Amino acid sequence: MKRKLNELITMLELPPVPMSDGKQQQTFEHALLILERTRKEEMAKRSPLLNFFFRQMMYIGWKVWLCHAGLLLTALMLALQIPTDSFLGNGQVLAVISTVSPLLVLIGMRLLARSYAYRMVELEMSTYYSLEHLLLSRLCLFAIADFMGLAGLAGCLSLAWGEQLGYVLLYLFTPFTVSAAGCLWLFNQPRVGDKSSACSIFTLLLLAAQMAGVFRSPTGEGYLYEIQDEGTAFTVLLLILALSMTAAVVQLRRLLRIFRHHENAETL
Repeated sequence: MKRKLNELITMLELPPVPMSDGKQQQTFEHALLILERTRKEEMAKRSPLLNFFFRQMMYIGWKVWLCHAGLLLTALMLALQIPTDSFLGNGQVLAVISTVSPLLVLIGMRLLARSYAYRMVELEMSTYYSLEHLLLSRLCLFAIADFMGLAGLAGCLSLAWGEQLGYVLLYLFTPFTVSAAGCLWLFNQPRVGDKSSACSIFTLLLLAAQMAGVFRSPTGEGYLYEIQDEGTAFTVLLLILALSMTAAVVQLRRLLRIFRHHENAETL
């Protein structure tokens, strides 16, 4: 009985429900019109998508692009300075030169980690587009630049050594895709707080694994061992390339899905 009395008292204290009339409906319609007009104004303020895409080159900064070009030129000069007498020697030198690929990925991922950490702050300073578009555009710019750079490096080495371009491309792009897949996986781990440092540690481990595969010394004498079965190495690298590319696409889709979820939650 006391509980019902308390409920009645609470109901009496509530403000009365307003009666439905034409003014209330008119207010709702007017609010919807204002919201629609605001959205159209925001869309009009956006720059065209292609201009936005190329404008990100300015926000990335000339120092980052200079580091990319410096790494590629250093790798090319180092490869041409090391004397090689056979394709096996070229293959081993190429395995050493391929360590530049994870470093290219690391430069881009460290910048993307900054965009990931300072989410809406950098977004509001640079564009009216979503963080998903921001990350995807910069990732595409890095991918295009690195692809062109590594392809040019592979072409120069192929002409200098007189070897097949496919072998050179495979040696260069396999560690590149492995590094990209690993860094994107780290981006999707909520327990990893410092994405930039995590990507750096992963890249160092990958470089150590690459160098361990090149400088093999079962006898302990420290001599460079040449690849015994070229066909097997080609097959293994091709398999790793396919798996790492698939993993990178999966992790990228997952990362973009997380961004869309966060932005929808912030909108609500």
